[in-house]
Order: sequence, then structure tokens, then C-alpha cells
Amino acid sequence: MSKPEGDSRAKSDAGNGSPPTHIDGHIADIFVAFIIMTVPMVLFSALLLGLVYHYRIIQHAFMSENLAFDSGQNDPNIFFAKISATTLITLASWCSTIAPILVGFAVTLLSYPVASSILSASEQQKLISVNSTLVFLGDTWLHLTTNTVTFFQVEPNPDPSSLSFGVTTNCTNSSSDSFISNCNMDSPASGTILLSTSPVEVLSNVSVVMMVRTHAVGELQFAYLGNAQLSRLASIDYTANTYAVNSQCTPVTTECKVGYSEAGVGAKYECPFEFAGTAYTNAGAANSVTMSYFTDSSGQNNDTDSGSMSNPYYYAAVAVVNMRNTPSPALINDPEIVGGMHGGSTIIAVWCNATVYDLQYTTVNGTITRFIAELSNGTITKLLQSTQRRTEVGDASLVQAASVAGLGNTSQSISDQFALSYSETALAVASGAFEPRAATESQLRTHILVARVPKAPLGFLVLMNLLLAVLGIVLAIIAWKSLQYCDTGEIQARLSIPAMVASHFEYTRVRAPVEKVEDMFEESHGELGPRIGFLKTAEGAWVFNTWNLG
Repeated sequence: MSKPEGDSRAKSDAGNGSPPTHIDGHIADIFVAFIIMTVPMVLFSALLLGLVYHYRIIQHAFMSENLAFDSGQNDPNIFFAKISATTLITLASWCSTIAPILVGFAVTLLSYPVASSILSASEQQKLISVNSTLVFLGDTWLHLTTNTVTFFQVEPNPDPSSLSFGVTTNCTNSSSDSFISNCNMDSPASGTILLSTSPVEVLSNVSVVMMVRTHAVGELQFAYLGNAQLSRLASIDYTANTYAVNSQCTPVTTECKVGYSEAGVGAKYECPFEFAGTAYTNAGAANSVTMSYFTDSSGQNNDTDSGSMSNPYYYAAVAVVNMRNTPSPALINDPEIVGGMHGGSTIIAVWCNATVYDLQYTTVNGTITRFIAELSNGTITKLLQSTQRRTEVGDASLVQAASVAGLGNTSQSISDQFALSYSETALAVASGAFEPRAATESQLRTHILVARVPKAPLGFLVLMNLLLAVLGIVLAIIAWKSLQYCDTGEIQARLSIPAMVASHFEYTRVRAPVEKVEDMFEESHGELGPRIGFLKTAEGAWVFNTWNLG
């Protein structure tokens, strides 16, 4: 029987002193596996952290404590990054995609120490699989918790003008009534008139500079002067100084004996203070409001043309509204309501006071957060009272408000509505005495879409990525050290799947020294190797079998 060619060649090599043939390329294989296991995970981790930190956004300091608001954006466990959440999640998903692929390269590195310790290698294989699974779990955790949110950022407001209002220079002298003609009114022989059309624009809510707004503090309703540019204010938080009026009215129809005597086409009234007359309800009469102002709360003196003005100041009114309409059943049964005998109408008398305030208020995100009102001085009080009293420009607005309120169910509700309307009207009519000024403090508020990235899942994913890289380094070192032992590289190569196939189905060359695994197959040398197939055994099982075709 002839000896295998490989055996004779091996003996010949040993006999002539030439170095034995071995499978080379192990250092290169270890280096490639090491690079693929470490570099991608380190780069992806660095890229992920770099993007988060590069685009990280932190809310700027508020311009003041007054303008501060709770945005929920100062959570120490969250990163906010000005980058698409989809981009970050996609990048993170690459890590979980690559991690399972790296197991193959880890097995390559493990195959070297396998040659010396099969049991130890099996335990390390479990570690790699677990690490790869943890990368997948970290990626999933980050996917589920990272989302796009609106982030509110604050900056100094470059244009704080026209947010506050103050008295014009020529309206600061309140001695007697002489300052009126140089302020916002004139008094020719035909009667007192306004010096400009701006108050009518404010009253009609068409001004582009000012508008009268309302704000409730408890049960108190305030009218105050604010900026009319609502679209601009939507992105500004500010503290402003301005003026406000609160008016309160009580029905006094019975005290004034309204309707105690029918005067043909009207109802007479005579109040216990200096206020008397006739409320006309004839066919040609229209809705009307008749008013009188007083020097103090006693109502005994209605000469308010000269002298100082108290704050609050006092006034009374009789309103005849909803002509040609009878009052509702609820109002008819209210003792403070009188129905007109001729033509139908609703008649009510009210006693009121109006308090004028210097106001400082703060608005954040369109909501008033501070509303500090202090009594105004005599100058501001006189401006508010005398402008409406002398010009009666706002009477039409008062009539309209009383008419709408007259559709209600109680005399007090009518009185409350009349009081609020008077506050708005008096402030609007006197607005010609005020000018825009800069805000006390202001900040520009912008909102942007950012990625909300929780620190915990981000840190976990990066840690698992780096752990895979560290594991690659450790395995590469172990594999390199394994090469120091004689024939470790040869054994590692023969543990590969092609070498395993050759060892089972090749008979000659697999037993001889070779330079590469491919040399174990006859086909690599131009010879016909065995053919592999299945053969049924006598026992009835199918097993691999080889046929030599040479």
C-alpha cells in the first residue's frame, strides 16, 4: 500500500532541514477583527455624544425673576439638542445593527484561545452574545424615550418700546383746570372737544398704538391701557407701567324714586343726592344715559370743575335702554328696575365710584403673572374724570353696554356691566394724555423643535458600545498572546469551517502541512477530490459518504 503524498513530503521537509510549512496570516486576521470590533462602536459612540453635546441647548437666564416661567426644561436627567430626534435615533440604531455582526469577528478572535482552552472560550462566547443583546436593548430604550418637543428659549428683547405708557409732558400740571386746554381737551364756546382723534380710535378698538384691556383680580374687574400690537406681544414677556381703572356700581333706582311720577312721556327721578331729572321714554326718544359727578361720597356737591379730585371719585347715572322692548320677566320683578310706561324700555339708576391706579403688571407667555396697582395722584384722576365728563365722547359706548346688560336678569348684573364699561370708556377717552414708553423689563421668547434625549438610555447605549470595543481589545490581546505558543495559529486555522470540512472529507492533503486552508482541498491543486453525498446505512439512517473520483 502506497504512503500518502503528504506524509512523505513532511518527512522530506524535516530531513533536508527546511522549515516546516505553516498556515500564515494570523496577525493580519487578528488586526482586522480587532479594528472592526472596536473602531465602529467607538466612532458611533463618539458621534452620538458629539452630536448631542454640539447641538445641546440650555435655556438662557431669564431677564428677571418676574419674567421667569416654569418650562420644565431644566431637568438634570435630560439633554435637549437642536437636532432632529429622527437623526439621533437612526444613528443609535446603527449601533444595534452592527453589534450582532461583531459577534462573528469576536468568534474569530476567540478561535485562537480556543486552541488552548475549549471550556474557557465557551464562557467568553456567552459574554459577547450578552453584550450584543445589551446594545440592542440600549438602542430600543433610547428609541422609546427620545422624542421631539418644543423648547422655549429667551433672549433680551431688542425692541422694548411702546409696552409701557406714561403721561405726556403737557399733562403733568394739575393746578385747577387750566392744564386741560394744553393737554388733551380744548374748551371753545361750542363746548369741550378732544384735541386729537386717537382717543376715538382707542375707544373704537382700531388704534395701532393703544388698546384698553380688562383683567380680573378676584371679583374686581380692572380696565387698563396696553399695547395694541397683539401679534408682536405673542413672543414677548415683559413688565410694563401703565394706568388702570376699577369702577363699582350699585343700583339705586328705588332710592332715586325713578318713575314715582309719570310726566306724560317720561319717568321723573329724584335721588337723595344732587341728581334729579326725567328719563324720557316717548316714541321719538332713544336709548340714553344721563350722568352726574360728585366731589365726594356724600353726593351733595356735583360741582367738580375746580379743585382737587379725590381718588376714588364718584358719579351717578340713569340709563334708559332697550326702547320699544319690555324688560324680561325677571327684571320686571326686580324692584331696582322700572319699565317705561310709554313705548316700553328698561330704566335703572346707579351710584358708582371709580378708582384710578398706577399699574405695573407682568405678562409671561400671554398670561398676566403680576398685577400691582397703587392709587394714582390727583393729575391722573382728574384726567380720567374730566375728559369723559366734559366731552361725553364715550356716552354712546356706555349706552350700548347698558343696552346689552339690560338683557340680563338682575339689576346688579346691569350695574356691574355698566361699571366695567365706564372704566374702559373713561380710560379710552382720556388716552390722548398718554404716550408709549419702553417696558421696565422684557425678553423675547422663541420656540424651536428639539430632540429630548434622556441621559440614562443614552449613557447606557454608549457604555454598552464601548464595552464591546473594550472586549474587542481584550480578545485581540488574548489572541495575539495565543500566537506565542507553537502551532496555535495552525490549530486556529484548522478550527475554521472549511478546515473542518476538509478534515472530514479529504484524506491526503489535510494531513500534510499547508500554507493556507484552501491547500487542504485537492481541487486547489488541479486534482479531482472526493465527492460528498448521502448514503443509507444498513440500519436505515442517512449519513455523509465520500466517493473518490480519481
